[in-house]
Amino acid sequence: VRRGRLRRVHRHAVPLRPHRRQSRAPGGELVPGCGLLRARQATTESPPFRVPGVQNSFKYHSPPGISSWRSQMHRLPISRALQSAASFGRTNRSVRSFHTDSYKQSLSFYLNGKKVDFPKGIEPDVPLIDVLRHDPEHGQSLTGTKLTCGEGGCGACTVTLSHYDHTAGKVVHRAVNSCLVAACYAQDMAVTTVEGLGNTRTNRMHAIQDRLNTFGGSQCGFCTPGFVMSIHAGLQNNPQPDAKTLMKCLDGNLCRCTAYRPIVDTVKSFCDDTKDSVKPPANRPLAPYDPAKDPQFPEELKTRPVAPLHVAGSRSQWYAPTTLEDVLKLKAEHPHAKIVAGMTEVGIDLRFKRHHIPVFISPVNVAELTKVTLTDNALEIGSAATLSQLYELVKAKHAAFSADPKLAHKASVMQAFSDQLHWFSGTQIRNVASIGGNVMNASPISDLNPVLMALNAEFVLRSTAGSRTVQAKDFFLGYKKVDCKGNEILESVRVPLGQKGDYVEAYKQSRRREDDIAIVTGCLRVRLDEAGHVQEAKLAYGGVAPVTKLAAKTEQFLLGKLFNEDTFSKACEVLRHELHLPANVPGGMPEYRMSLALGFFYKFFVSVTAKRSPAAVPKTTLSAAHKLFEPEIPRGQQVYDVPKRGTSVGDAAPHMSGAKQTTGEAIYCDDIPRHAGETQGALVLSKHAHARIKSVDASEALRLPGVLGYFGHEHVPGKNLWGHILLDEELFASEFVLHYGQPIGMIVADTEFTAKRAADLVKVEYEPLPALLSMEDAIEAESFYPQVHGLSDGDVTKGFAESDHVINGSVRMGGQEHFYFETHQSVAVPSEDNVLIWSSTQEAGKTQKTVAAALGIPANRVVVQVGRIGGGFGGKESRSMNFSAYAAIAARHLNRPVRLNLERDVDMTITGGRHPFRGDYKVGFTKEGLIKAVDYHLFNHAGLSMDLSIAVMDRALLHLDGCYRMPNFNAIGHLCKTHMPSNTAFRGFGSPQGHFVAEVVVEHIARTLKVPVEQIRQLNMYKDGEVTYYKQKIPKSIRKSWAECMKTSDFEARRAQVEAFNQANRWRKRGIVLQPAKYGIAFGSLFLNQGSAYVHVYTDGSVLVTHGGVEMGQGLNTKVCQVVASALGVPLNDVHCREMATDKIANASATAASMGSDIYGEAALNACKEIADRLAPYRAADPTLAFKDIAAKAYMDRVNLSAHGFFKSPHAGWNWATGKGEPWRYFTLGTVCTEVEIDQLTGDYKVLRSDLVMDIGASINPTVDIGQIEGAFLQGQGWCTIEELVWGDKEHPWVHPQGRLATAGPGAYKIPSADDVPLDWRITLMKDMPDPNVEHIAVHSSKAVGEPPLLMGMSVYTALKEAIYAARAQEGLEGFLQIDSPMTSERIRMACTDRFTRLAVGDDRTASNFVAKGSF
Repeated sequence: VRRGRLRRVHRHAVPLRPHRRQSRAPGGELVPGCGLLRARQATTESPPFRVPGVQNSFKYHSPPGISSWRSQMHRLPISRALQSAASFGRTNRSVRSFHTDSYKQSLSFYLNGKKVDFPKGIEPDVPLIDVLRHDPEHGQSLTGTKLTCGEGGCGACTVTLSHYDHTAGKVVHRAVNSCLVAACYAQDMAVTTVEGLGNTRTNRMHAIQDRLNTFGGSQCGFCTPGFVMSIHAGLQNNPQPDAKTLMKCLDGNLCRCTAYRPIVDTVKSFCDDTKDSVKPPANRPLAPYDPAKDPQFPEELKTRPVAPLHVAGSRSQWYAPTTLEDVLKLKAEHPHAKIVAGMTEVGIDLRFKRHHIPVFISPVNVAELTKVTLTDNALEIGSAATLSQLYELVKAKHAAFSADPKLAHKASVMQAFSDQLHWFSGTQIRNVASIGGNVMNASPISDLNPVLMALNAEFVLRSTAGSRTVQAKDFFLGYKKVDCKGNEILESVRVPLGQKGDYVEAYKQSRRREDDIAIVTGCLRVRLDEAGHVQEAKLAYGGVAPVTKLAAKTEQFLLGKLFNEDTFSKACEVLRHELHLPANVPGGMPEYRMSLALGFFYKFFVSVTAKRSPAAVPKTTLSAAHKLFEPEIPRGQQVYDVPKRGTSVGDAAPHMSGAKQTTGEAIYCDDIPRHAGETQGALVLSKHAHARIKSVDASEALRLPGVLGYFGHEHVPGKNLWGHILLDEELFASEFVLHYGQPIGMIVADTEFTAKRAADLVKVEYEPLPALLSMEDAIEAESFYPQVHGLSDGDVTKGFAESDHVINGSVRMGGQEHFYFETHQSVAVPSEDNVLIWSSTQEAGKTQKTVAAALGIPANRVVVQVGRIGGGFGGKESRSMNFSAYAAIAARHLNRPVRLNLERDVDMTITGGRHPFRGDYKVGFTKEGLIKAVDYHLFNHAGLSMDLSIAVMDRALLHLDGCYRMPNFNAIGHLCKTHMPSNTAFRGFGSPQGHFVAEVVVEHIARTLKVPVEQIRQLNMYKDGEVTYYKQKIPKSIRKSWAECMKTSDFEARRAQVEAFNQANRWRKRGIVLQPAKYGIAFGSLFLNQGSAYVHVYTDGSVLVTHGGVEMGQGLNTKVCQVVASALGVPLNDVHCREMATDKIANASATAASMGSDIYGEAALNACKEIADRLAPYRAADPTLAFKDIAAKAYMDRVNLSAHGFFKSPHAGWNWATGKGEPWRYFTLGTVCTEVEIDQLTGDYKVLRSDLVMDIGASINPTVDIGQIEGAFLQGQGWCTIEELVWGDKEHPWVHPQGRLATAGPGAYKIPSADDVPLDWRITLMKDMPDPNVEHIAVHSSKAVGEPPLLMGMSVYTALKEAIYAARAQEGLEGFLQIDSPMTSERIRMACTDRFTRLAVGDDRTASNFVAKGSF
């Protein structure tokens, strides 16, 4: 459904021509005058709708007549079956009792100020983004709006949707997810995309676009248009907002690159309360903001009411009535029609589950269903009222009611709604999602349904026959089942406002505060008499049963009793048994979920008690009443003093693509215009983790109109093997599948919709085989790759003998999803004996070789081009080239261009991520804590093939010292071979895992000796000039950064403040750490440390640069251009960098290892030196000549104005066979101080402050480098905290089938949001730190910065552990506690052992050492 042109697809799929005006129904009768198939009416309810050959996991009760249709379907060939299925969606339109003559029959809306009509019709299920991006039939190609996740979870697709509220007499602007909202939803509205705000071509950028670029708020740029539009919608509604209000507009937007700080600064620059607190880099002027210059709402839409709409597509129809009467009539005629508002749930089903919905009814223009009214006794909410509409009302009413103590009960009702709506999804979802959709979806983890149940809400259901009222407690019948008949609609929700003596609180805990579904949610209410006896109790929970559940037994127990500690404690026992969760409960985490239910109850008890009698609650206990950490506006400080060298080096210039990225003009792979005859590919993926392929039958898929071919292993012209280090993986599985999601083949069709539908029809017969699904499985089975590397130094046996203490331990680190915003994309264009590849890869050279090998042709016949890519982080280094090979194979056979785009869930499932690790250690140390000997055994989860796993292990082995001297050292690494997707390169490339284990060792020593961990760190930290266990010298800056960070962070004073806070708060704890980091810079393989660049000077003085690196947001092109500009003495604006292409730069290494600027900056500099030498005589002859005049003179004298530059690192490299060498060119070092606070009862946490002090030499561009520091830090924080991958393995038996990734998308996998960044974030670049040894090997004395700061992000993990230790100390629990990474809210909560975790676990000893399950 993703790319549009659906109508053309179904002209082929349903070859019945409308102008013939007749058709034949399955029963044989002709229906004249409609051109549609009509089914007989059934008298009984039919079984769930299924199309044979199409996998449907949803339950969808069939419309009348479907039984007779189904009875014949199995006798039809699949092409005819799908024709019948598509036609059946139009069945009831053939003879209608409900007439739509007065309805508008075609869609129209305004797009960037111009009216767009769709007279030829449009498919009702097409999302708005498809119309915007690729709809040549209607002339649209606005590719600034990006498709990243397809489920409304990232915000990259955000546009502004504006409509006129005729009742209020004003224009309403809403940011919406165009990947979910149907195009038909935009009828009579104004759609504004990023292109509609401004562009660089006319030099008319909007102030938002200009400021975001100025502040450095765009790196890879793929998410940037979404941020621009979210801010735009907020400013349209309120041109003079406060910072909290405008920041709230970003809660539905994610960024993987920037860590949000420069985006937040951009927001703050528009707000009166914060605009004076932010200054752009180099104090650059900010573009003025004039609201009057914003796109104006069309006057036409203000002067006429919205007309009812009926759009008839080839497979479904859309009704948008304007009266309640019409809604009821339509529902009576189409009892199985889907009532939709913002499509926030249905849109996901359509895209990912391939659901077919014949009839949509949109009630968003029906006044009776969209109003929200408040009486003295009740809140009545129309079912189509948006959640944003409700949120604004309850916030306002809460403020009003709170001013009158007599209305405290009403204020608490408003507060409960407000609390839940504040954290309900993101702004874009709330802007279109309705309360009716939330109720009717009947999700067991709904945020609102517990509130409705606790408040005794009533649901008003209406049909043409009348209305009835159902209590909320009786409405939810089972999982996703409600008490609503087929011809009924939910008209409204009535919520009583309570009585005097009512106390209401709502709670939610999720993996991430912003835009996340709940793990457990709840709303608790009691009514107390004057003496404190419970007159009524409602305890409603979500996330503890298949439906929202009232704890009826606990409620009954409370009645009549004093609401005191004794009653509460006894009620907890009742609640524990009533909400019992089995060990294999879907969703897992039974103990944690139970502890949350108990914790919410305790928070509620303390809150109510404190409100009734503040003196009755000890001050230390009051912290229990706190809910989720309140959102605050982060503040940042960047300290640097970088000398400018030449015209540009050292200048804090914006990213050179930043302006085009903020305006949507930047082109990525899928933005490339479609070629003539272009086709679309869709992969056929394995449904087993390990199995023998018995047969593959693509016959039904091939019969589908529009399908051009199926290609499997037998169609590969060359080698069916690929790999990075070893050729040990098949392109297309031939005999065995070795992981869930492994490509077996590919369907190619004329459209993406057809290709994906056909791929679902390919039948693969399997013989399942036993599978190894985790590191632990592999270790138990001794399933390892034969490559084993190790390191040894000194005498470990002697070191242990000399130690006062010897301890052992083991720690596991989870994987991490790259979550680059642009998924893997590839376009293959054949020509004669050549093929041109456009790819979103970090390694064009290897892609070229892989494609050539697959096609059986020389590499010189393959050209790979890479412009910019929307993030990489290592995920597009070695796991990208196979997708280009798939497209090239099909293009070769068809002799037509083939495009292959991975959807987010597929990309996450099959491309691998950061390696999970296990680190076993034995360490000996003195009574003072000085390390004498260590012995490490490392395991990483390689997966089904080698990929880069041995190189990742090598780097981990070389970082096992952290920043600490370990005189007697031994380490060995094993690669676990499993039936899982191969894990691969990820920012840090093994260094984070090695560094993590080292920090755990140091912490273990400190806890054993009962001394502060900083004391052990400082004692063992390398001194100036000492050497590592691989004999490389440590520079002086490591201890200098430690001392500087300790001073600037005021560490000692703050540690005392943390201890005081912990003494004063029983249920909230803080932790603070000071932690150093050391990162070796170089590719592990010496031969990769080389690169080339071409520099061309033109006679007008402009300069063109081409190099072998790939721009993916890290600012590589910007830095290289700055180097060139300074070398030639020209302004930066006169230098331009073109895309990487293998016919320009041959044999390029991957853009990785933080080496891009070092290699390609130096190569470009060498080329410039050649040109400068040639031009030196002209400059000497006339120093006043402009550069363009010098170039022109030299050209006339036939001087070569082009040069090729080459660079190779002079360091020796490391030889694993001999155990000798010099693995790194140099080290990037620094120290971080991080302070956190946790909620012991839930596991929620907040990073209060982080101070980073780094030695990065003399920065080429401080804006770019600080952006890299911030982004890497937050990515490291995410890896260690909220980013948890859950696979179908032994620890997660509820995930089916085995080996499937359950967290395949932003709905389940959480990267940090803007709410997760440190509230106070200070970054200092150390001054006067160019190392004399670095001067001649790092360009302009700068150091690499892309990966090293990620190690500092793990300081959040260690600070959280300090807070946990403080919580455990209250329970008398001392000593070291091992907690696996990531430090999720579950692990935080369950490590803080207390009365409630003991109840949840059921055993005191187990609770004290509880180990949460995880996929490793």
